[in-house]
Amino acid sequence: NSCSASGVSLGNPTTSDNCGVKKVENDAPLSFPLGTTTVTWTVTDNSDNTQTATQIITVEDNQKPTITAPGAVTVSTDANSCSATG
Repeated sequence: NSCSASGVSLGNPTTSDNCGVKKVENDAPLSFPLGTTTVTWTVTDNSDNTQTATQIITVEDNQKPTITAPGAVTVSTDANSCSATG
């Protein structure tokens, strides 16, 4: 019952460096809106060199809308007619 997705499991990027990886970060929001969001991952090595990679997150709305028809209506025919108007 929402038009966003929270708690999305992004997985873990694969990183490596000849001198070791200091940290891995991303700019993912806490809640992803309907549609496509690009998440940028950044890896920093122990020499403070950085590299980035992007990940696409797509949120789809697969919940069908609901509808309830109005109640039944009974009307009388118009005077001197076999139908009802209005």
